[in-house]
Amino acid sequence: MRARLPLALTLLLFAGLVVLLASILIGGNQGHLVYTLDDAYIHMAIAKNLVRSGQWGLGGDAFVPASSSPLWTLLLAGGYLLAGVNDWLPLALNILAGGLLILLLFGWLRRGGSGPWPAAAGVLLILLLAPGVPVLFCGMEHLLQAVIVLAFALALARSVARAPAADARGLGGLLLLSLLLTAVRFEDGFLVLVGCALLALRRRWGSAALVALAGLLPIVVHGLISLANGWYALPTSVLLKASVPAPTGFERVIDLLGRTGLREIGRSPHIAIWLGLAAAGLIALHRRRADRWNEPAILLWLFVLAMVLHVQFGLTGHFFRYEMYLLVLGAAALALAFWRDLPGRFVRALRSGAWPARVGWLLLTIWIGIFLGARAYAAHTLVPRASRNIYHQHYQMGRFFDHYYAGEGVAANDIGAVNYYAEIDCLDVWGLLSRDVLQLKREQRYSIRHMRELARRNGVQVAAIYDAWFQPLRELQAHWKLIGVWVIPDNVICGSPAVSFYAVDPLAGQKLKEALAEFAPTLPEGVEFHQVTRRAR
Repeated sequence: MRARLPLALTLLLFAGLVVLLASILIGGNQGHLVYTLDDAYIHMAIAKNLVRSGQWGLGGDAFVPASSSPLWTLLLAGGYLLAGVNDWLPLALNILAGGLLILLLFGWLRRGGSGPWPAAAGVLLILLLAPGVPVLFCGMEHLLQAVIVLAFALALARSVARAPAADARGLGGLLLLSLLLTAVRFEDGFLVLVGCALLALRRRWGSAALVALAGLLPIVVHGLISLANGWYALPTSVLLKASVPAPTGFERVIDLLGRTGLREIGRSPHIAIWLGLAAAGLIALHRRRADRWNEPAILLWLFVLAMVLHVQFGLTGHFFRYEMYLLVLGAAALALAFWRDLPGRFVRALRSGAWPARVGWLLLTIWIGIFLGARAYAAHTLVPRASRNIYHQHYQMGRFFDHYYAGEGVAANDIGAVNYYAEIDCLDVWGLLSRDVLQLKREQRYSIRHMRELARRNGVQVAAIYDAWFQPLRELQAHWKLIGVWVIPDNVICGSPAVSFYAVDPLAGQKLKEALAEFAPTLPEGVEFHQVTRRAR
């Protein structure tokens, strides 16, 4: 019981923090649970549509590969099938994933020799710094991703460290975890790639090939289904991020050789800190142990190499979620190797050597602690504000279109909550949902003229867009009539604080004007409605 009490208290503290933040954000949203990202509602809309129509899309019978996490979307669909479509399922799944993550981390630290109480303290520190609970309220798959990443990393480290004669032991579990890894997030292919390289360095050619095939399977299956439905092989979210104009020639070569990754680290200095700590940990391990293929070193190499690939070819940030899976892995690997005797090592370092070195180590430690602590504090305090932003803007747009434009053509550029809460025929003028827009953007040909033509072709009556995302705006306003604007306060997460409502069809202007005026009194306090009385110039 003495060993289990710290784990139980850790789970209770995790649950308490979740309940505290949930009560704050629900109270600030007039009793509604609203996630901190509109992206969560894309998965929810696909899962809802899958249950109701049997089609992988955001509405109707059209296939749309807008989810880069097939496993999460399927879990949501299974939950909706059992319990009905509801807003609470992503939170419940994330709480379950958070509990599993705590159990895994606690087991790691105990396995590394830490006592129950130090292990519990280490788990809480990792969760706070990752940061686990704020990412939980994104309503997406990232906590589940961290669980699968940890399980895969430990299985891989055991396989790499094991003698060749025992290579087959646990291979089935490693293959299953490799498959789940890319099914939960396609970018986890970085980990699969590094894992295969480590196995190949140990001359485990057969295991490396099987792990690669298992990791590729979800990506290939998704690609074949998508191609069969007339789309691209990769999800639209991945393709849109890759559609930004890139340098060519020598500049492109420099970017591929590492400048992109260095630029990304410069925007996310916490990653540089964790990479530095991992490098110091690897040096210490190689000095201390004769066997360089030990599990802690393998885990740290897995973290470092995967993070290098991630910053070079992936994204960071966006409410702390993109790199969280690797931060959890890196922190857990360091804790497994050093958490048991870290206090003693720190005290000995301060007592030995010249005083400038001791002062330098102390100041560096304090600076790292303050920097990472400030990031964790900012993440937790942003949760209610970001949720309120989504409630003020995206949730209200869903309500508005469901009430006034159900079954009609609507154009929008943020399409998650709009399609989850409203039964509309949506044209996504940003490209996640609409293949023509995506193709034009990938070809660098998308313009206001194309947007107007697609709206006409799809029978769009009204549009709700961020003016700041579309230039030149005068060309748009020469053909679409601006009727009104919603402006939310204290924006920290939405693409723009202002959403402009346009009558695409000239005959739809009067209805939109009356609908906006009638809906305005129901908007939450702080949201401003500005009615436009004449066409903008």
